[in-house]
Amino acid sequence: MHPWHLGFLIAVLTVFLWSAIKPTSYLMWMMEIAPLLAGLALLVVTYRRFTFTTICYGLLAVSFIWVQSVVITALLMFLFLIGFESTTIFNVIISIE
Repeated sequence: MHPWHLGFLIAVLTVFLWSAIKPTSYLMWMMEIAPLLAGLALLVVTYRRFTFTTICYGLLAVSFIWVQSVVITALLMFLFLIGFESTTIFNVIISIE
C-alpha cells in the first residue's frame, strides 16, 4: 500500500473515531457514519483490483471528512431551524423499526 494512501485511511478513521466520542445520540451517529463507512469499506476491499491515483484518494478522504463534520451538522441545524425537534426525528426512526 502506498504510504500516502495509508495516511489518508488513517486520517479518515481518526476523524470517525473522534466523532464517536460522546455524540448526542449513538443512533444518529451511526446513521451519519454508516454510508461513509460502507464507501470506505468498498474502497479498501477493491484496493488491489481498482487502485486510484493518490490525488483521487486524497480528494475522497477530504470529502469523507467534510461530509462527516460539516454536511451532517448543517442538515441537523436546518431541521432544528424549521421546527423539527430531535426527539421527533428519533420517534419517527424508532417507529419505523
